[in-house]
Amino acid sequence: MLFNTPTQVSSRWRNSVVLLAPEAPPERADKRHLVPFGEYVPLRSLLPGAATIARVVGDFEPADDFDLLAWNGERLGPAVCYEVVFPGEVAARVRRGATLLVTVTNDAWYGDSAAPRQHLRAARFRAAENRRWLARAAITGISALVRPDGSLAGALGVGEQGTIVSGVVGRSDLAPYTRAPWLVPALAALLAAVAVALSRR
Repeated sequence: MLFNTPTQVSSRWRNSVVLLAPEAPPERADKRHLVPFGEYVPLRSLLPGAATIARVVGDFEPADDFDLLAWNGERLGPAVCYEVVFPGEVAARVRRGATLLVTVTNDAWYGDSAAPRQHLRAARFRAAENRRWLARAAITGISALVRPDGSLAGALGVGEQGTIVSGVVGRSDLAPYTRAPWLVPALAALLAAVAVALSRR
């Protein structure tokens, strides 16, 4: 069982995922990329009333690094909530050795708006970029199992209860994007520069 929970490290709190597996000690991975004004208050020393804001929105401490979780001979690369939106965060986990990707989130704040669907699309991009199966568990939906090509093997919509059952295959190969995630924006910038130069002729 994999679930999301706050955990206390020394005197600070972290947003974590915990893995409980039979005949194995619990494993934990802490979120590294926190959401400003959602999980912490940036520039606290410059903001009047920052302590009050922190009590309302949360005051989590980011992890210094990320951890992979061992499950059934695979290495899970966990992304907590909006970490999955950041391509570099997920690619780094795959380069570290993740054979499967998992992400847990609470999108209840957004109701049945476009946000849960946008969040799922980001997860599908991460699966396709890194050529990994990705399991997404969302408290109120959309939960999904995503194939390495970004297509859905199964999904449960907003407010829908149920179970997704499918076989998954861990992979250890590195996709071109995983090896060089900077290449896509670099090529885009180069093409834009060429287009501007040609338009001025």
